[in-house]
Amino acid sequence: MTPTALIIVLAVAGGLLPALLWLWFWLREDRAHPEPKILIVTTFFLGALSIIPVYFIEQTVANFTGFTLTGQNWLNLILLWAFIEEGVKYLVARISVFRTSSFDEPIDAMIYLITIALGFAAAENALFMVSAFLGSGADAGAFWLTGNLRFIGATLIHVVSSAVVGSSIAIGFCHPTKRREQLVLGLVTATLLHSLFNYFILVTTDENILK
Repeated sequence: MTPTALIIVLAVAGGLLPALLWLWFWLREDRAHPEPKILIVTTFFLGALSIIPVYFIEQTVANFTGFTLTGQNWLNLILLWAFIEEGVKYLVARISVFRTSSFDEPIDAMIYLITIALGFAAAENALFMVSAFLGSGADAGAFWLTGNLRFIGATLIHVVSSAVVGSSIAIGFCHPTKRREQLVLGLVTATLLHSLFNYFILVTTDENILK
């Protein structure tokens, strides 16, 4: 196996395994009424694939607005990017799950959104770790330190923000007349939390890295 191929394998493992561990933990909370395994697997990989449209949408928004992470409007950019990520994760859930018979109880909204968030985080972490490992001069210690930090930080913020959206949808599930208001509240709150995390990452590191 070539060094580049080995890096890719390690990066995928480093991004995927922590996300799967988080997924196992959250699915334990739904043991009483487990969701179909095929739907869990599907939504996880759809979450991972959603990083592709998110990337192009974010770049398009940055080009259209002229906002940059080094310009005066950098706060606006991280808000927009956070909203895009939270919005796309919600749309993936809405298209793949929320209109199916499997979405039959309030907690399902959190389970599926967290699953999608973990898939997204796994793909994002893998891509980040490829870059970090290549930039570290093949330093294995730096590689695994990076992986552990993202396991704790970036993965968790995706879980928390999607859980916020899921909980808002769950409330709307129980109160149909308030579904739209709860969804908007959830997306706004998740966007602010995600943006706050990105803000502290940007102001406490020399590298401009969005999670």
